[in-house]
Amino acid sequence: MKYSSTVRLINLVLFALLGVGFGFLGIYFGILVSPSLWLQNLPFGMKVPDMSLALTVMLGATGLAGLIVCVIGFVKSILSFVRKDDEIVRQTFGCYISLGYLVAVFFLLNAVWLYRLTTTNLGFDDIGFAIVIFVILVIVAMIASSIPLVKMFGEGEGTNRVMGIIARTLVAVDVAIAIPFAGAFFTINGNREIVSHADIMATKFGVYALIPVVAALIGVIAMVGYARADKANTYRKGNGILFETALCFNGAAIIVAGILNQVYTDGPYALMATHVKSELSSNLSNEFSVCSYIVGGIVVLLALILVYFTIFPPKLKNANQA
Repeated sequence: MKYSSTVRLINLVLFALLGVGFGFLGIYFGILVSPSLWLQNLPFGMKVPDMSLALTVMLGATGLAGLIVCVIGFVKSILSFVRKDDEIVRQTFGCYISLGYLVAVFFLLNAVWLYRLTTTNLGFDDIGFAIVIFVILVIVAMIASSIPLVKMFGEGEGTNRVMGIIARTLVAVDVAIAIPFAGAFFTINGNREIVSHADIMATKFGVYALIPVVAALIGVIAMVGYARADKANTYRKGNGILFETALCFNGAAIIVAGILNQVYTDGPYALMATHVKSELSSNLSNEFSVCSYIVGGIVVLLALILVYFTIFPPKLKNANQA
């Protein structure tokens, strides 16, 4: 047994602490605040925060995604005591890597797409400086996550495990995004008589919730497929195509956000507005839509390129294609 009981205990404690932190962020913003903002009557007598809906959703989704990964890591940490298997410990380490990639995604989206949420919407006008900081943090998070990933699984022989970790991160993000929007959708549908523009908001939030759910379901199938392929020591193209399809849905979701923002451009129901129920200026509205088309288009294009290399892969060492 390579990993001692001390290592296993540290993992258990760390995932418990991280889970509490991410859980507070996710439950507060993603479950309690975001779905109820339009009612201005939050649960437990909480006050409505003076921020945009998109910012509360982003914070809530980040917390919920981290909570999902931490729960998985916590369960695996417990199993590492029960089974006394080093492989379980390595899977636990994989959850740290998932968290690293999750943080990288958070910073990346803030650098190229949602930069207004943490700048203009909070009264900070030096957008260029903020974007540079976010880019630096993306690079740091990617390096901090990728180095242990390569050391643990190698550069080619652990493809299924690596892709399983990436797929798990994608699924956690999609589920975490869907929860606040689904909560808002059901809240608005249940209170149409007191919510203005209920039809428009229900349509937008329903779409914003549905696409990530579909992507998450596809990602789960891919994740399970990678795990089975790893046990069988095979490489299956179908798993890669499923993952890339889920990635394509995420790019499409970003594009759809831009389209809906442009279609419903007038009125107090813009996600990116500085405050809930406030209107978004036409310049910022157009900027968000254009950024959505560019970023979403790049993600879709990347997914299609990956599909090509999945169907026509380079020669892999020590892997049997099935």
